[in-house]
Amino acid sequence: MLLFIRGLPRGTSRSELIRVVQAAVRVRFPLPFRCKRRVARCEILQIVDKSDGRMERHGLVDVVPERAARLALKRLNHSRIRGKLVEVHLYRKRSYQRDRRIRRFQDYALEGERRVKDRRRSNVVIAREEAPRVVGLTGFDRLHEKP
Repeated sequence: MLLFIRGLPRGTSRSELIRVVQAAVRVRFPLPFRCKRRVARCEILQIVDKSDGRMERHGLVDVVPERAARLALKRLNHSRIRGKLVEVHLYRKRSYQRDRRIRRFQDYALEGERRVKDRRRSNVVIAREEAPRVVGLTGFDRLHEKP
């Protein structure tokens, strides 16, 4: 289940965010046959507003299983990371095809509609901070020579 962590401080790294979420899903008394709770994927999104240069940082964390994600949501919502208050929500993937305005007015045009344009902010640039990946080492062999 994907969690959206809103309002990360500027110096927060991926590894630090993973440690915070892992600490939130940790069980006090682990049972031997319990499903392992873990962070499957973590990304940091940087949203830059082109008009005034403001930058926002948000985290997108995939926690499995779903029960652990709900526990992390409950423990991390309105908590502090590096002294800054963050909000945690469930991440919902939205499609432009599921817009209520389009379904309601399928028979005639949206000319009289007040919000003809998309409601999302149009002047932002979204950059994803991902883990560095090593590529091109398939034919790499290390030679060990005896002194």
